Amino acid sequence: MSTRIDGAACQIIPDDLYTSGEPSLNRLAAAAGDRFDVWQRQINRIILAKSADGFWSARNAVLSIPRQTGKTYDIGWVAIHRAARTPGMRVVWTAQHFSVIKDTFESLCAIVLRPEMSGLVDPDHGISLAAGKEEIRFRNGSRIFFRARERGALRGVKKIALLVIDEAQHLSDSAMASMLPTQNRAWNPQTIYMGTPPGPRDNGEAFTRLRDKARAGRTHSTLYVEFTADRDADPLDRQQWRKANPSYPSHTSDESIANLWENLTGDDFRREALGIWDEHALSQAIDRRQWEEATIERRRPGGVMSFGIDMNPQRTRLTIGACMRYDDNTAHIELAEYRDTNQDGTMWAVNLIDKVWEQTAALVIDGQSPATALLPDLAQAGVTVTVTAATDMGRACGRLQDMLRDGTLTHLPEDGQQPLWQAASKATTRPIGKNGLFGWNRPDDDTDIKHLIGRNGEVVDALQQLTRLAVQQKTGERSHLIVDVDGYLKRKRQRLHDLALDAIDEARETGEPVDLKPMNSFERKIIHDVVREEGMKSRSHGEEPHRYVTVYVKASAVDDADEIDEA
Repeated sequence: MSTRIDGAACQIIPDDLYTSGEPSLNRLAAAAGDRFDVWQRQINRIILAKSADGFWSARNAVLSIPRQTGKTYDIGWVAIHRAARTPGMRVVWTAQHFSVIKDTFESLCAIVLRPEMSGLVDPDHGISLAAGKEEIRFRNGSRIFFRARERGALRGVKKIALLVIDEAQHLSDSAMASMLPTQNRAWNPQTIYMGTPPGPRDNGEAFTRLRDKARAGRTHSTLYVEFTADRDADPLDRQQWRKANPSYPSHTSDESIANLWENLTGDDFRREALGIWDEHALSQAIDRRQWEEATIERRRPGGVMSFGIDMNPQRTRLTIGACMRYDDNTAHIELAEYRDTNQDGTMWAVNLIDKVWEQTAALVIDGQSPATALLPDLAQAGVTVTVTAATDMGRACGRLQDMLRDGTLTHLPEDGQQPLWQAASKATTRPIGKNGLFGWNRPDDDTDIKHLIGRNGEVVDALQQLTRLAVQQKTGERSHLIVDVDGYLKRKRQRLHDLALDAIDEARETGEPVDLKPMNSFERKIIHDVVREEGMKSRSHGEEPHRYVTVYVKASAVDDADEIDEA
């Protein structure tokens, strides 16, 4: 599969691109009279690509693309295609400002209300025009919600399979933290971030952090695409316009860009029309040598104890950090507790602090942290919390670095303190304001603790085999009993269904057979069933455990009948 995006100044592309739904998207758009530019098709191919296991290759797509390029039109079609193809799917399109989300809603309505698209939209309740609750409803039960972040209207919307974050240059960490949990219970979720480089007044630390992680090679499931002019570009140089805007001059006119030049300041034009980022150094927050030299086997007795509480943006992990301050102006820090909120909830933290509160000097929570959700419970327990602002955090980060440098700060060995050591090794700096203060970006938070099903469902498979064996020993007959855990098999069926559709699309597009990865008999049967429903042919090849399915456009003499595997 071709993975190059022509003209992009920077492109970070996931490795595992197996099949793609892009051909199906092209057919849907063509039926409505639309087509995509080459660069749009290339981006769509990767966004809609899946790994050999049927998961999105790019769980996150981060697009830094100037204004007036057609990115909203393109991603709008991606959202429509996803909703039309997958029954009962929930898509949320969010932007910072209501005016922007209203324009996008009207544009997508104009697409789905075309006569050629009449079969997709619910004929009775297809369009909701209620202000702040704009929505497109499809016949198959899928829905696209349009919500402005300034209204905080994502509350109550769950299981979002596709989250489109427009105007990502205004996306704060706190806003991101409030939105990502809406995808926690969705199967194979995907998030698309798109925007222009943040300005000095934009609260765009989340978008910046995503860019920094991608460029630093600290992502494994993220597509990052950046179109930009040269940093020293003449703002009126049409060659630079072409570098920054892949739709110029074919679809974006001189007048459109000239209008931006007339109405934006010089710096804003560089960011929004030319895609030029205000670069800041991406540097490690903590010197590894200084950190290792600060290690002691156990903390000294005495001192004054304080705590800090934090929660990751996904709200899946809750951390309590402890600090001992001594009379000689030295200090000791360590990880006190680190728990999975899906298993333990959050009240344990309130109870822990409550027990030691009489011996505690202070409890600190960052004002931008999701841990602020604990404030009412802590107040009810009689605990006073110091809620910090960005400048407070900037001064604190600088103070910690100073103490590490001066040898006045200690911590425990890595054994038993792994999350703290990991955070210290991966944290990078980001500027706060214009006075030389800086904060720390979070370590990579892409991984999460899920239900204990086993890698690729191997525990579920083992349970099923053991159960079938027990039934066979009891009855003397072979059993086809199915064992499921936490809906794993239901989700697996959907994943295999989508994988089969992607293979069908590829076979139709190229005219060539498509070989899928080796699968067990249960998985192969699902593939065969979908292929038959789509009027195509499939056949299994090879010996277990390497037996696999090939999807054909049409049958040849050797493929007169499907080979259906028995689960």
